[in-house]
Amino acid sequence: MINRITLLAVFLIITCTHLSAEADDMKFNSFLPGDREVSISAGWGQNYDIPRESQHISLYTMNLRYATFVSRESQLGYNIGGGVDTVDDGSTIWGNADYRHYFIRRGSTAFAWNFRFGFMYFPNGVEELGGNLNFNEQFGITFQQAVTSSSAITFDCSFSHTSNAGLADPNLGVNATFFSLGYSWFK
Repeated sequence: MINRITLLAVFLIITCTHLSAEADDMKFNSFLPGDREVSISAGWGQNYDIPRESQHISLYTMNLRYATFVSRESQLGYNIGGGVDTVDDGSTIWGNADYRHYFIRRGSTAFAWNFRFGFMYFPNGVEELGGNLNFNEQFGITFQQAVTSSSAITFDCSFSHTSNAGLADPNLGVNATFFSLGYSWFK
């Protein structure tokens, strides 16, 4: 699995370093309300073992995101995804509502912060979470670099907290950081 992720990362880095002149045609400050973004990404995340009683979790992830610009600098969207735990072969799926706000938009380059809230389901359960279905919230930073007039490479780093909100015992929660690399299409 690591070899596939490494190959994807190398491919995307080469693509970014050899951007076509067409990428200059896409300007992140030219989007209007109603414009859309669809993206797919792959990544990796790991928990902090905080609290100490929590087990070590490390996930390879895939994510699909759909969003609509609600203003020139903000999007509302949703994403669905899944992950495979590299430690105990467990898995998870999730669905989140998503808000993204671009705080730097310079031509074909953009930075944004994200807030996501939704649900995460662990078919095999996670002892610290007291059940299979849990709440998940994420806060992160996204960097996007245009590669054509309607697409971009997307890098996302986010902090995630997953817990059952006190609805079951135990409720230690799982805190993790996720990194993902993906491709976005704009229309």
